[in-house]
Amino acid sequence: MLTSRKKTLGLSFTRAAIVAAEVVSTHGRHRLVRAGRLALTPQLDLSDPNALGGALRHMLRAKGFSASRCVIGLEAAHLLARDKRLPSVAAGSLADILGIAIEQDFASDNQELAFDYIPAGDGTGALIVAAPRRVMDQVVAVADNAGLTVEAVTSSSVAMAASVAAPADKRMRLTLILADGAAELAAQTGDRIILVRRLAVDTGTDDDRDAQGRQRFLGELESELHRLLLTAVAEAPVETTELLVWDALGLEAAMLRQVAQRLGLSIRMARFPGDMEGFDESLSGLAATEFSAAALAVAGAGKKTPVLDFLHSRLSPRQGRRFGRLSVLIAVAAIVMLAVGVSLFLDWRSSQQEIDQLRSRLADLGPSVQQAKELADKASLARGWFDRRPRFLDCLRETTLAFPEEGRIWATSLVVREDMRMVLSGKSLGEETVLNLLDRLKSNPALAEVKPLYIRKVAASSQEVSFAISFRFTVSGAT
Repeated sequence: MLTSRKKTLGLSFTRAAIVAAEVVSTHGRHRLVRAGRLALTPQLDLSDPNALGGALRHMLRAKGFSASRCVIGLEAAHLLARDKRLPSVAAGSLADILGIAIEQDFASDNQELAFDYIPAGDGTGALIVAAPRRVMDQVVAVADNAGLTVEAVTSSSVAMAASVAAPADKRMRLTLILADGAAELAAQTGDRIILVRRLAVDTGTDDDRDAQGRQRFLGELESELHRLLLTAVAEAPVETTELLVWDALGLEAAMLRQVAQRLGLSIRMARFPGDMEGFDESLSGLAATEFSAAALAVAGAGKKTPVLDFLHSRLSPRQGRRFGRLSVLIAVAAIVMLAVGVSLFLDWRSSQQEIDQLRSRLADLGPSVQQAKELADKASLARGWFDRRPRFLDCLRETTLAFPEEGRIWATSLVVREDMRMVLSGKSLGEETVLNLLDRLKSNPALAEVKPLYIRKVAASSQEVSFAISFRFTVSGAT
């Protein structure tokens, strides 16, 4: 008897690496057979798709990968998401309505961003997600140069959330993915995903994760989750909220449970392959980023497309009709005339009754409408602190983290230009402290072109020195 076997490759693109996972699917069951990781460097990154694609092809061949079809996942740092609530509408009208919403809610047009959406099952809304077309073109070019066929470009976090059995009715699940360099969150109610976002926390490196470093990270994580619970997911009608954690940082489960308890969340530490639907025994000892690549591979293994696909968006223009323009106009005119006649007849019989019912409902809804307006105003104000914060705040954060805590060096001015080039001036109790600050600025991937302008003594009889350092803030390198 012949067995239907299908091989699919998942490629998770992160700031630090490309993570690959090959999955073999047989009759709806999946098995992870191999995984690999290609680290990115300043000399090997998305800015040169040809070189990066060649390096990826070499890594895949060296590790024995044989799948030629792939699904690409982007990290949440590249994505913009808006949860759009709507009255119940027909499935055929949803894309047109969301197209209008995109023009209103997103500053960039379709030439700069690629859009897709995840619809609610009952037609009452959708999560609109946007990705930069420049990044999409780069990752697709990398896959093409590696000899791969790209079947979909989606979100790694969404793929992870969709790979686990949906939570029960009236329950919300927050899927938290912790890995080197990033912490991402996807929220879902039932089978509907309502949020995908990168959290503004510093995961640090292995060398930073001493007891004090872990406590600092958990404090930042708790603050971010608390803010999201009060703003982005506050309006979701749920009874309980579960926190599902995919942890590649090696944090103690007891510490994460304390954070969840203070936030009023139930917590579950995810395990692979047991927590992913349809997976049999697979490779063990993998990191969360490799689980994400496995989830991407499964998203492309079945007959259904991924729940989010920027390459084949539901918002893409529809194909032309088979009928001529005149035939279409005549048919539309006939339908409109018929609809107008039927509508007038029905209105004649029931308009007054409907008006009375609407007036009664409007009177009943008056207090609720006012309360909802006040809540929306508060949520809009709180959301502005995150969604519309100035770019230079990230630059100030990276610069501040470079200063030591003992107070032997301080800044007197920071000049920031529109192109994110800046000059930092200050004073120090010794030249060595200035050189240490210069080294930390140079080692930060978010900062480039770090150069000392001058280091000189304030007075001949004093050890105090003044200094000036120029550098440029790069958004792609920010943590």
